[in-house]
Amino acid sequence: MKRVFLFIPVFLLLLSGCTKNPPKYSIDEFESITYTFSFAGMGTIDDFNETRVTVFSDGRVLKEEIHYHGELLSSEELPSVSQEEVQIILSIFNESGFFDLPDDVTDHNSHDGYFHYLEVETESNYYKKGGLNPNNNLSFMTGVHAVWVLVEPDFNDRQCPCSVCTERNGI
Repeated sequence: MKRVFLFIPVFLLLLSGCTKNPPKYSIDEFESITYTFSFAGMGTIDDFNETRVTVFSDGRVLKEEIHYHGELLSSEELPSVSQEEVQIILSIFNESGFFDLPDDVTDHNSHDGYFHYLEVETESNYYKKGGLNPNNNLSFMTGVHAVWVLVEPDFNDRQCPCSVCTERNGI
C-alpha cells in the first residue's frame, strides 16, 4: 500500500514536468522576425508578388518586394527601431501564444485573399507559421500587427481585437 502512495506523487511530479511550456526568448537570443504576405486568388501574374518585412535584433527594419519567381524587385531600409521597441515586439510574440501555434493557421473556409507568414529566428530555433487568411487567429494577427505598424505607422484596425490594435485605439 505504501508503494501506491509513493507512486502517485512521483507520477504526478513526472506528469507535471512533462507538460510543454512555450519557449520564451530574450533579446540576446533573438535574431530576426519576418512578416511575409502575398495575394491569393484570381489576378494578373504581377498581383502575386510577395512583400517581406524583417525586423533584426539590432533594430534595422527592411522591406522587400519579391517577384513570384523569387527575383528581388525592391529593397528599402525603413527607419530603425530602438532596442526597447525590439524588446516590446519580442515580448508580444512571447506573450501572445505565437510559439504554441501550429505551423499552418490557414482559415480553411476561405479561397481567395492573402497568404500571411511570420518567421522568428533565434540563435537556436527557427519558427515559421502562417497560411491563407489566418485573420481569425488572434495570436498570429497580434504578431502581424506588431511588425506591420513599423511599415505603416498610421495603421489602425478598429475592428481588430489584438493587443497591438486595442492599445493603439485606446480600448
